[in-house]
Amino acid sequence: MKRRASVVAFFLVVTIGAASQHAAAVSLRVDCDKHESISKVVHLLAKANPQGPNTITVSGDCKGNFLIKGMDRLTLITRKGASITDSSKR
Repeated sequence: MKRRASVVAFFLVVTIGAASQHAAAVSLRVDCDKHESISKVVHLLAKANPQGPNTITVSGDCKGNFLIKGMDRLTLITRKGASITDSSKR
């Protein structure tokens, strides 16, 4: 599991780095059913390519509180059957 996470993290860093050098759009996928994190991807994008355009495609059942600030042109897309749920108690 740690090796898979390391490979995914490496791939994200290389993709973001290459995209930011060419000022191109970054498009990433997050599968919450595989314990991937929207927050981590947003954090990476905010550092690597805050001006965008960036697209995050989400699949699975995501629960959490997500703070997105300091970014322009970010698109969040859910795949069929995906959900993003605020986990805070009101």
